[in-house]
Amino acid sequence: MVSRRRESGMWMLALCVLASWCGRSDAVECLLSAVPAAKQMCKCQISGGENDKKVIDLTSLSGQTFTFKSKHPYTYKWRMCEPLTAQPTTSCDAAHKAAICQLDVGNWRSTGRQDHANFTFAGSDVTLSFYEGEQDAQTGALRSTDVQLVCDPKKTAEPLITVDDVAGSLAYKVHFTSALACPKSISGGHRGLSTGSVMVIIFFCLMVVYIIGGAVYLRVARGAEGVEMFPNYSFWSMIPELIKDGVVFLFSLCRKDQSGYETI
Repeated sequence: MVSRRRESGMWMLALCVLASWCGRSDAVECLLSAVPAAKQMCKCQISGGENDKKVIDLTSLSGQTFTFKSKHPYTYKWRMCEPLTAQPTTSCDAAHKAAICQLDVGNWRSTGRQDHANFTFAGSDVTLSFYEGEQDAQTGALRSTDVQLVCDPKKTAEPLITVDDVAGSLAYKVHFTSALACPKSISGGHRGLSTGSVMVIIFFCLMVVYIIGGAVYLRVARGAEGVEMFPNYSFWSMIPELIKDGVVFLFSLCRKDQSGYETI
């Protein structure tokens, strides 16, 4: 009997874990395949669930060139969505498809190419990274730039662009703050329900039908009254005890005597 109760308790624990898993949110990823090739480095469709699709879209800035400086000081140019073309005979000319360039002691150097870029996610942080910049003459390493997209719904005008560059480092960090960096719902602002949410709603609807329908049946067909009108009352009243037995059984697996017998 005790073994049967433990087995039932284990099944109840498994059902609880399954229910919590169904309610989880889906992973976030950038679906570049859903974006035209010409705009893939300025637009990223985000899948956060079957009915929760959003997009980060910078294409309204396409062709605009932003100039900003760091504390060292270096001057940077970043052309949105298109390669820079204003620095001929350097790694920042049209042939090299540079997205971001750095001016250092009169020389322009590419810090990342437009055709070597991708979106990455770390929690709620979204980063647009550019790789394969100009090679360093001493180390042979290639320059790169990470642009962190900072969502600020109030920043609807000119974006704020700052840069963190460390002396001697060839990896540059740029912060792009704008309302355009905020993910927007493709459906126009309506957040759809995830698969887990739909399953939970269906479950509770079925439970309501089960309880009300069962109570009516027991009342009419068997003349039940009070708690006896609750369908399968004896089973449901045992659920807390079954869950408790399941938890106790799990912990008891780790508390065996050295003699090999379980503690009773």
